[in-house]
Amino acid sequence: VDALAAAHASIPEPLREAFGNSTSITTPGGYFEARGTSLLPLVLGGVLIAQATRRLSGAEQAGELDLVLSLPVRRSTYFWSHWGVGVTHAFVWILSAGIGAVAGMALAGVATGDLVGIAFMVFETLPLILAIHAAALWAGAGLHRRSPGLAIMSAILAAAFLLQVVASLGDSLAWIAWFSPYALWTRGDPFALQPNPWALAAAVVVVAASLLVASRIWQRKDLKG
Repeated sequence: VDALAAAHASIPEPLREAFGNSTSITTPGGYFEARGTSLLPLVLGGVLIAQATRRLSGAEQAGELDLVLSLPVRRSTYFWSHWGVGVTHAFVWILSAGIGAVAGMALAGVATGDLVGIAFMVFETLPLILAIHAAALWAGAGLHRRSPGLAIMSAILAAAFLLQVVASLGDSLAWIAWFSPYALWTRGDPFALQPNPWALAAAVVVVAASLLVASRIWQRKDLKG
């Protein structure tokens, strides 16, 4: 354990913070954060981006929407049903990850109190993941082809991660974290049940604004095969 702690301490602080800001890899919370939850929003967010753009601009590009909308299906119903599918998938994935994490840690002999923190660490990623999904729906609704939406959202995810890295380089650059909801999120302490309230607020704003704009764009959009 001492050797593991020493190896973790030898890693430059900006690099440690870039992958979750865990203070010690030898604690259950620090180990779990370093191993998985720090990148969980980016990984699941990327999957939801692919799904959201496929169901909107991707379906339009493939000509599938012409057939679907020729049926008695309202555009708003189509949009909100696919939003609901994405939210359901995100919740199921997070639930499965949480159950698996807690079960694995329990079998490893982790204390019950620590298991609560580990479960919260997993579920605390959900608002950020839903924000990424909502932004992807905006891209899917606003564009006629899938590939530009995928490129834009992938660039946004990469930028959010890189801003977190830059903001971790020193106190003089910490202000950059305000431009990345992901960077704000990493500055919480979910293992101690203390998430960053600014990250939650940013996620709520992104979800609300993205869904409002995307739904209106989708209602007025002229479809192109």
